[in-house]
Amino acid sequence: MVPGRLAAAGMLLLLALPVAVADTDRPPIELGWTVSLRTGFGDGPVVILPQPIHNATVAFPNGLEVYMVDGRRGTLANQFSSLSGGERGVLLDVDGDGVRGELLLSSRNQIALLDLLQEGDRWTWYPGTSGLNGLSVIAPDGQIVAVQGNGTVVGIDPRIGITSWSVPGDGNTTLLGEPVVFEDGSGILIAAVLPGRKEDWTEPNASWVTSSLVRLVRPDGTTLWSHPLRTQYTINWVPMVAVGRMLVVFEGDWDFGPMGAVQRVFAVDVDTGRVLWNASWTGFPLFRPPVVVPTAAGPFLTAAETSVRWMRLWPLNGTLDHASSDCGGFDRRPALVDFAGDGFPELVSTTDGNRTVNGMVCVQSVPDLRTTWNQTFASHRFWGDPVVGDVDLDGRPEMVSLAGTGAVGHLNIDAFELNVAGPPPPPDYGFLLPIAAVGVPAAVIVLLMSRPNRRKENGVQPKPSAP
Repeated sequence: MVPGRLAAAGMLLLLALPVAVADTDRPPIELGWTVSLRTGFGDGPVVILPQPIHNATVAFPNGLEVYMVDGRRGTLANQFSSLSGGERGVLLDVDGDGVRGELLLSSRNQIALLDLLQEGDRWTWYPGTSGLNGLSVIAPDGQIVAVQGNGTVVGIDPRIGITSWSVPGDGNTTLLGEPVVFEDGSGILIAAVLPGRKEDWTEPNASWVTSSLVRLVRPDGTTLWSHPLRTQYTINWVPMVAVGRMLVVFEGDWDFGPMGAVQRVFAVDVDTGRVLWNASWTGFPLFRPPVVVPTAAGPFLTAAETSVRWMRLWPLNGTLDHASSDCGGFDRRPALVDFAGDGFPELVSTTDGNRTVNGMVCVQSVPDLRTTWNQTFASHRFWGDPVVGDVDLDGRPEMVSLAGTGAVGHLNIDAFELNVAGPPPPPDYGFLLPIAAVGVPAAVIVLLMSRPNRRKENGVQPKPSAP
């Protein structure tokens, strides 16, 4: 299944494979290996490769260099220069050779294709001065879909990096939200935000000419339906997520006090355009799409609204509430890991230690989001989203994360062993979005490559113990 189909479905797929038995005497998560780098930048996605490329199972491009890590040994397998960068990385098989050796990198400023096999940049596509309203996505037909700053929806040929179709937009304000792609019998359908237009976008009190809206369009320019958005700000976030044939739209409100403001969310039937329900809460807006989590009672959506409060939404009926937790933060998404092997995952979150150098990894039960396990790791300030996949090819999943060490210019790539009873998910399930640069000159020096529990003469540190 291609990544675009996973995004279009908006649901987590748990494969019915033979499962291993979890070791109840071990903690659910243990630090496996750390590759420490000295690099000028920490921006970039960590991507788990479904099959080794140049003896590597993990790739980390940061816009200047590409680090290829052998997850079986916890060592750097390869390194080469590349100017391709982005916040999200998706592996593609552009050449049709049966190997997902091309890495699509997306940011709000550019979309680029990096060839991991040939160790070079294929192409770079620039959206112009208006940038993109969100990161690009892969459609089921293989096209790259993105929304430019004025609301123009574009399709890009992944083989050559050239625009193959576009649906015009004329907004001059900014709504930040990536598109969501669906399928029907005639092709693909794209749900995208269209920013409103003001007489003078530089004047906060200028009159609005057209209102902002969310619309469903075809690549030929046909608009199937649209709904106006209440957001009347020059810049705002409107994250959207698909749950089956339902589009869930979150409208942020920045006019808030100490307790936040009234945030709105509504759901639309993609096939009819009918609004299924409306809900609201008093709090803070979401900056990114929430995670869709399957449960025995049906899927629910969740996101960390603040560092101590999580939003929970049941999309089948619009029921919305909150849970308290000190796991995660508003700038990251949890990973889904099935520790019990029952076909339904738990959440694994990482924190940056409240901007200190001691980050935390924790496990939350579903759907109550109760913290069932956590551990603090000294000198590991975790950045971005954790990524889950089989990096050492032993048939069991690991979790990979970037982490700062507290030292300027030092960056870790950490892999954690997951003591699960279920199989690992496909490697396309996660992507890592680091939120800050390390901020030193771009010298690239590998300082340390270690794997705990090896021989003492390797000079590595033992695994941290469970709390």
